[in-house]
Amino acid sequence: MHKRVCRLLVVAALVAGPAGVLAAAPTQAAQPCGSAGPALTALGLHPHALANGLTMWSGHVASWDGLPLDVDVTLPGGGASCPAPLAAFAHGWGNSKTDWESPTASSSDANKSGWNNVSFASRGYAAL
Repeated sequence: MHKRVCRLLVVAALVAGPAGVLAAAPTQAAQPCGSAGPALTALGLHPHALANGLTMWSGHVASWDGLPLDVDVTLPGGGASCPAPLAAFAHGWGNSKTDWESPTASSSDANKSGWNNVSFASRGYAAL
């Protein structure tokens, strides 16, 4: 289990690093978040357009034990600059990663309305 957690952290760093989503102060070298496309495509992720010009990148990333990790990352749109802060949504207890994904910031589930990938990406966060 420890190795799987380490592998997930490595994947998060690989996704966040090329996307410029590391916790760093913005610099003159900040790039539009949309410019992370080639790095995310190289990881095997594919873009899906969402509301408000946001893009969700989805796919499977290989892990150390051969089991693919199902990864979704939603990047800010509207010409937002990266690096951007990262919000990581963890799930467990038999739930699904899609519990925290929505095509809009509001949700029919009051627990997740304003607390989902689109809500955070609309405010300039990258959501994993």
